[in-house]
Amino acid sequence: MEGENVPEDIGAIDIPDVELPNFETIATGIENVSGGLRAICGEFERFANLQPAQQGQQIQEINQTLRLILQVLERNHVDITTRITATDNSNIQLRNRLNNLSNPTATILPLRHPRTGNFIENCPTTIAQINRLSAAEATRILDILGVRIPSTLPLKREAVRLQFL
Repeated sequence: MEGENVPEDIGAIDIPDVELPNFETIATGIENVSGGLRAICGEFERFANLQPAQQGQQIQEINQTLRLILQVLERNHVDITTRITATDNSNIQLRNRLNNLSNPTATILPLRHPRTGNFIENCPTTIAQINRLSAAEATRILDILGVRIPSTLPLKREAVRLQFL
């Protein structure tokens, strides 16, 4: 009969584990920043009653506290941006897989640069274009994505294809 030799896992999609942002950590960080800012406001209220020499010292302490808060905010922002970009790329990979299963000549979506969050320039838009990538183009894409770069052109193309699917 027709279809007897069809493998059971035909059309199965390997869904990668996606690391989502830890929203509890984000909330805790925001609460800490909020507490720090409230403390600074309290210091400003006391500031008006200090002598000029004490005011200078107080200004330096407030300045140092603000710098620390800004460093924490910047680290949290970079971490959240990186995680969101990784999640977005995982979603793009899944959508590309689903499109490719139903139509092997379907257009694939471009991936995002992990550091900037922007779409990677000059990305292939079909599997056929991936199969025609030069060694330099494949190396560029793999390097941007932080993937180990294979030595031969066919392996480079396969590595790029796996990043999209």
